[in-house]
Amino acid sequence: MRYQEIRLVEYDRSKTEQALSNSIVKAAERDATIKAQNLDDAQTVQLVINRAEETDPTENLQYVQWIIRQFTKKGMRFEDLYKLKNHLETFESTKGQHKRLKINSDINQYDWRTLTDTARRLSNTEIAEPDTADATQVEGARILYNGPLGTLSIPETEAASCELGRGTEWCTAATKSNNMFDEYNKQGPLYIWHDKKRKTKYQFHFETGQIMDAQDQPVSDSEARYLAVENPVTSKLVKKNANTTIEAYREYLDYHSEPPEDDYGYDDPPDEEILDANIEIMLATLDNKEFASLNRTALTDSSQDVDLNNFKEAWLKELSQRPQLHEKLAAIQPFTIPMQYALVTDKRSPAMEKSLLSAEFNTRGLLNYAKQVIQGAWPEAEPQLAKDPVYAFLYAVQVLKDRFPEGEPVIKQSERNWKEYKKEFGIDNEV
Repeated sequence: MRYQEIRLVEYDRSKTEQALSNSIVKAAERDATIKAQNLDDAQTVQLVINRAEETDPTENLQYVQWIIRQFTKKGMRFEDLYKLKNHLETFESTKGQHKRLKINSDINQYDWRTLTDTARRLSNTEIAEPDTADATQVEGARILYNGPLGTLSIPETEAASCELGRGTEWCTAATKSNNMFDEYNKQGPLYIWHDKKRKTKYQFHFETGQIMDAQDQPVSDSEARYLAVENPVTSKLVKKNANTTIEAYREYLDYHSEPPEDDYGYDDPPDEEILDANIEIMLATLDNKEFASLNRTALTDSSQDVDLNNFKEAWLKELSQRPQLHEKLAAIQPFTIPMQYALVTDKRSPAMEKSLLSAEFNTRGLLNYAKQVIQGAWPEAEPQLAKDPVYAFLYAVQVLKDRFPEGEPVIKQSERNWKEYKKEFGIDNEV
């Protein structure tokens, strides 16, 4: 049976072994990495299939046989198979754009070399500088990025802002009421991100700390993580504007640390509701030390010297000296503040930990806090950890380094995790 004829709707490892064992063994005979391990044929087959399964980014392991074929038929070295994971992730996640980009979606039409070239094309997320950006698609707008992930634009006129913001509730796109484009634009550029994957639009205005969804509401925590960290285009935009973001955030902190007695002669700070909802993006800009050189005075008075190699640490130490903000910030952002506060100040805050424990969908945060801050068992978090097969397993292996009885029922739901769990703790007779 030819490889092209093997199209499994549901991955079956035994069928893969049966179909490809001979070719795996033959290819292994010429691969230095595998030969050096002195494995027998059965072990060699298991080694290669395991690596292919680990490399396949899909839940149903639909690319396993294609990955193996790159080793057996296309000359790819075993030690390089792991490189295919990112390329396959890009190929899979952009399938919705393949037709528009005239890209063949059939993986069997590629080998590892041509897939690499295609993935690089699909993953190109460079953002043009405004003065060199394409301004032909929408009159009065500059297109900084236009690719399979979406379109990033700067409107330079009210008309362009209305066109790019069509279908949203933004005041900067209003046509039947007072349009606020000029008010925002005079403070700094608006950025409009049309996300093709999510089929929605977002608007960024860093001078006022705003990242708004299409309904003109501050983005949610999950959207903030997506835009600031996960999306390769908007995360670059957030990084490029870190300096402006820090200044807006600093103004917000100063205002709420020492609010004025009256409003006379005091500049209005960025909107509190907006900054509260977008605080994860504000903090995400501080997570990388490359931002250290952006603005010395954004962190402290110009008369003071700042160790720019420890920018985030210095910022959090300053934050730790504002006790009236600790618990408020932890409640807004339980994923970040308790961990950073504890690591920087060497102190644990019960109030912050309470926020961390009460946060929804934060099992990973609980695991990391137990592992990095407590460095041992965290009984208060165990009821939540015991609900997730992955994090219950990791809590046992990485934190307790012993069995986690409360988590075993859920660990058993994952055949792979339960197998590794039993192996780790020498459990031989439990189903």
